[in-house]
Amino acid sequence: MAVLLFRVDDRLIHGQVVVGWGRHLKADAIVVCSERVAGDDLARTMMEMGAPADVKVEVLDPAETAARFHRNEYADRAAIVLFETPAEALRLLELAVEIKTLNVGGMHFRPGKRQIMEGVSVDRADCEALNALAARGVKIFVQLVPEARPVDLIRKLPGDL
Repeated sequence: MAVLLFRVDDRLIHGQVVVGWGRHLKADAIVVCSERVAGDDLARTMMEMGAPADVKVEVLDPAETAARFHRNEYADRAAIVLFETPAEALRLLELAVEIKTLNVGGMHFRPGKRQIMEGVSVDRADCEALNALAARGVKIFVQLVPEARPVDLIRKLPGDL
């Protein structure tokens, strides 16, 4: 699969992804890599309905996502891979899928999280996963839309969570 973008965005498929990134990158496939969504028929259907008809949507858990990468099933697709959490991106990397860069587009505030910049809130598990990804050479940046300037996220992570 030709992956155009790996992105953490807790909303997964929505306007910024489909219209902003999808059109900008000319993506024809979106892979939602999420254990939770893959196991929820309603959530899966909502993801599939959120993309244009000409964009193939796959909703898979990390193990199945990795298996499809290893079988090179999407070699002819231009894809965006979406994760709900940084931990799912780390899991895919641990399953031997190469991730060179990771775009963070939305990790919204919830109880137990701290906002570190607009649209990005983290807890201890997020920080641990992001630091583990960075330690393995993944360049991690925040960029909500293609027109925005990317910002190095690792420098923004708090050390006291």
